[in-house]
Amino acid sequence: MSQAGKLIVLLLLSLMIACGGGGGESDSDAEGSDGNDEPTPVINTPPQIDAGSDQTVTAGQSVTLNGSGSDSDGTVVDYQWSQLGGPAVNLANADQMVASFTAPSVLSSESLQFSLTITDDAGDRVSDHVTITVNPQQLVALPDYGPDIEHCPATLSERGDRVIHLCDCQSGAVMDCASGDDANVGSALSPKRSITAAIAAFNTGSDLAFCRGGVWHSDTALQLSASGCSSDTPCTLQDYGDSSQARPKMRFTQAGNVNGLVFDPSDDQLSWQGIRIHNLQLTKQSQDGEGFGLFLFRNINQVVMQCLEVDGFGIGVYLNSNDLESGDITLSDSHIHDNGVMGWLGGTHRTRLERNRFHNNGWLNASALQHNVYLSQMRSDGVVRGNWLSDSALDANDQCVGTSLVAHNDNTVDLLIENNLIEERNPSAGCWGLTVDAAGSTTESHRNAIIRGNLVRNVGNLAIGVASCVDCTIENNIVVQTLIGGATGIASPNRATAAPDLDVSVTLVRNNSVYFGGTANGRAYYVGERGRDYVVTNNIGYFANPQSGDSCYDFDLSADAYQLVNSNLCFGASFDSGTHGLDGMASSADPGFVDAPDDLRLEAGSVARDRGTTLSVPTTDILGNPRDASPDLGAYETP
Repeated sequence: MSQAGKLIVLLLLSLMIACGGGGGESDSDAEGSDGNDEPTPVINTPPQIDAGSDQTVTAGQSVTLNGSGSDSDGTVVDYQWSQLGGPAVNLANADQMVASFTAPSVLSSESLQFSLTITDDAGDRVSDHVTITVNPQQLVALPDYGPDIEHCPATLSERGDRVIHLCDCQSGAVMDCASGDDANVGSALSPKRSITAAIAAFNTGSDLAFCRGGVWHSDTALQLSASGCSSDTPCTLQDYGDSSQARPKMRFTQAGNVNGLVFDPSDDQLSWQGIRIHNLQLTKQSQDGEGFGLFLFRNINQVVMQCLEVDGFGIGVYLNSNDLESGDITLSDSHIHDNGVMGWLGGTHRTRLERNRFHNNGWLNASALQHNVYLSQMRSDGVVRGNWLSDSALDANDQCVGTSLVAHNDNTVDLLIENNLIEERNPSAGCWGLTVDAAGSTTESHRNAIIRGNLVRNVGNLAIGVASCVDCTIENNIVVQTLIGGATGIASPNRATAAPDLDVSVTLVRNNSVYFGGTANGRAYYVGERGRDYVVTNNIGYFANPQSGDSCYDFDLSADAYQLVNSNLCFGASFDSGTHGLDGMASSADPGFVDAPDDLRLEAGSVARDRGTTLSVPTTDILGNPRDASPDLGAYETP
């Protein structure tokens, strides 16, 4: 084509483009558009969300978080629940619209906050919150368990002008906290401040009183001397001020194997006595589960620890006495929790643990060797009464793997374990409840131990067991199992022993109530394998949902090993999986519980009323009611 022809073609193309390509006016042109508008953007509507209504529940109850979400111009593609506050729980189906968890055990009402976040297909996210209030479980017709706040008012030393008052207001103190000054005289109106100076004063004979609501930080252990203390004039570490304010808190800021308060004479020949520690909180800031919160070492006597809170260490309270004559150590009305290895470890003559709360101890490298309470070297006349234990040695799966209350590595005499509540929300088979037995390489024995009036609920495959136990009594206890298969309620012996440990013999198992329900199965009572002179009377074994192989009793020794087997009742399972134990007073019938498994008292007209033998029966029932001339079976006596 010639150059002129090319120019003509280009001219024609230009004219066509200017006129819309020869296709006439478009709709937009007809409406006055200039032809350069951008596409109208699509505006996404955020999704609608509802985390559900606030709820009030009871500890141990299954809780459902009923969330909902919708999207008017699309779909919801993601749900996510998370916990914002309160005692930690294990959320099931946290990535679903509806999640659930088991309400944790609590000392008093606690609020748990949860957030539900949803995302739509355009990427928009919205959140809503819900609060779940958890109340303590109201146990029916049972002894009182756990700390008694009536024992924990603000206190005053009896030594008058020897008391140094302190107040510091470091991080975590109450809003109106007013720090003292070390130049002050140390009265309640003119307090000193420094904790290190205060400990030095204590070690020269002064008592210390810490202000309620105050907080002290220390990056080292506080080493205390009680050389100036005596049983007549005990030395005191205590609180002062408004009892409605928080306990004075000593916060140990150094991570690793760092202790809190340490009483150590540092000389085996020294013996200290007369110490009172009241209404203080000892906490490890890092919560790393290392070190000892309160360490009583060597020859220490007559120590009263009351109304304490100890958390975040390796061992909450460690009593390690090497004096065979030392004793009279009491821990009461205290909360020992979230310590990595043990809540309590140790013992001596006349050690007493009463009305304490032990919770979530033993989580660091959790195993069968870690416990809420480990009674060792208890020697004589120990008392463990009215304590509440839960969440022992929780592993990475939030599952209990270690016995909650254990006594061994001892040669004990007259140990009383009475009226304690031991429970788990997520047990494994190895998470036992209460055992008095042998472990380790030392010679071990337990003589005249009494285990009575305890409630052991939903632990692992053993609730109560003894071994190396001579003349021991298991009476008026309640065992409830609804979660674990292959479990045993009460066992003697519960484990094999070998010389030089004593073998088990002369065990009394009487007036206990063992309930199996839910998915639990196994045997209610095992009394056999070894030993002699067993007495098994007036017990109830109950299986709500019996499975193949379940048995109420297992007596597998020859008949002459049993001194007395009389008036035992079985319901739902085979009576005896062993070869002996069916006496003339045995019965297989529904005992008629008031409201199993929460209330195992006997209904009016129960076949278990007035059916017990008097040949071996406790003088009272689990509540302290006297047994009458025709005793009831099980843990309760109907007035």
